[in-house]
Amino acid sequence: MKEFFTKHKNNITMAINAMIVILGLVAKDTKFVIIGLLLAALTIYVTMEEKKAEAQKAQFKAERKARLQEQKAKNKNNKKKKSKKRK
Repeated sequence: MKEFFTKHKNNITMAINAMIVILGLVAKDTKFVIIGLLLAALTIYVTMEEKKAEAQKAQFKAERKARLQEQKAKNKNNKKKKSKKRK
């Protein structure tokens, strides 16, 4: 259940906001309509910011992985070959 909620939390929130707007229209109360629209706008903004943060995190992770692989390749090339000991 927790996985379902975390996966679909934005859709659930938008559905709740839409219900608030619809109830405001049915009750002919503009306060609920305005509140519902503001919450919907805020939800959209937050999801966009979360996606940007995830993209930046993924980019940082990819850059870090590339740097580590580059260092491994560099260290591999710089290793000195051990000479055989003669008796």
